[in-house]
Amino acid sequence: AAAELKAEGARGPLPPEIAALPPTFASALLRELTPCGVAVHNSDLTAAERSAVETLVLDGRVRTVFCTPTLGTGVNFPVDNVIVESVRWETEGDEPVLRRMTPSEFESLAGRAGRFGLSKREGRAMVVAPPSCAERVFDELLAPFSPSRPAPPPLDERLYRAAYLCRDDEPPRALARSPLGAPHPAAERAWAAVASGPLGPGRKGHGLSPVGEICASSGLSLDTAQRLAEYIASRRDDPPAPFEWCWTVCGFRELVRLLPSAAGADAPFLMDLAGGDSACAFLPLPGGLDYSDLRRLLGAAVLLRLHEGATGEWIELNLHVSAGVQQRLAAAARSLSRTAARAAAALGAGKLRALFASFSGPSGGASSTETEDGPRPQLRLLGEGRDRSGSVALAGRKLRLRLSTYRILERLYAEGGKNGGWVRAAELVPDGDSERARKYVSHLRSELRPLLGFNPVENDGEGCYRLAPALLPHPSSGPASGTG
Repeated sequence: AAAELKAEGARGPLPPEIAALPPTFASALLRELTPCGVAVHNSDLTAAERSAVETLVLDGRVRTVFCTPTLGTGVNFPVDNVIVESVRWETEGDEPVLRRMTPSEFESLAGRAGRFGLSKREGRAMVVAPPSCAERVFDELLAPFSPSRPAPPPLDERLYRAAYLCRDDEPPRALARSPLGAPHPAAERAWAAVASGPLGPGRKGHGLSPVGEICASSGLSLDTAQRLAEYIASRRDDPPAPFEWCWTVCGFRELVRLLPSAAGADAPFLMDLAGGDSACAFLPLPGGLDYSDLRRLLGAAVLLRLHEGATGEWIELNLHVSAGVQQRLAAAARSLSRTAARAAAALGAGKLRALFASFSGPSGGASSTETEDGPRPQLRLLGEGRDRSGSVALAGRKLRLRLSTYRILERLYAEGGKNGGWVRAAELVPDGDSERARKYVSHLRSELRPLLGFNPVENDGEGCYRLAPALLPHPSSGPASGTG
């Protein structure tokens, strides 16, 4: 801008406020710009340089200022026009990143134009809107997902899908309300309609509900998702006998067959898409399940599919996943074992019933695996060298523990009948490191608590630990463990 003004001969004298500044890179730039009525204002300027620029703006000797929000905070200027970009540079650590401007930041900057008492003309705020995250989501990521639907989805459908894609980083409510993301009022009205329905709000007050996230992740249309959510809501207060529809892995054909009214206009599309037993469908399970339950049930359903026809090896397959996945699947197995009989009866004869019947066998239930002696652990050491680990049979289920936590469990179990079962932390590990022992005990608790439903290791508050009484051997039964 200054170069163009200089070429046109629009160059005046150097302002004395700028001439008096100490020589710096910024002051040298200001000496070139300010005679043309142009200046910059950001945090790279010294306090004296910023003050000089502000004086020139207030006096009207500078008519164009390139600035960051530092100029728009708490200062009144006689500015007629404000041009704002939709994103700005920030830094996180050593890496520069782009962060979307918030509505409050935009209001603060736009409010610089036409300040009451300082300007006689109406102020204008203009927004430069380059391709943004919202536009990419709407125009690229949210293209029609089926060749049979060539027309672009309506705005509420696009917002529904954006809610799943953006998650917590940039919820659609912010996209709809922000003047930088989706300034059209229709976006706000469309999202309000989605969020106020059965698909919203999400866990943090924005985004989609758990059912909405599940439906969007599987490509179901907004109409189908709303029908399913309404059905679930209508059955939420029913007694346990009428099962609520919750998500698991089966096949889109099962969805169309079991709930054709909820599938709505998507029924032909789902039938074409499925082509077999891929993708997802609904399975009846008890009501009152929250989002974490849905995640566990999804993992358990994957487990069901993997182990069909090989029920005796289902635990061995589980051993190849991370400890966190093992815990989630163990919790899912416990939850499903309590409902397997009722769910199988509700489904009737067929493949899904066979899956539940086979699953209820190896997983077991508390009523069939626990005795008056409690769910005593059976221990077995496996492998050699670095591959050594511990196999634990507990409450009718087998787990593979890391060697460190297996050793802790083995020692606590061996000491269960001595001195009340209490063992000092330093005695639980070979090197006597109490901190290491406490860490291993914490790992053991995190691995067994989801399976048992209670704390497996007690602490006396003075650095001693013991197994919970329910896990200790009955005095008359003798040891129930062995190593090899």
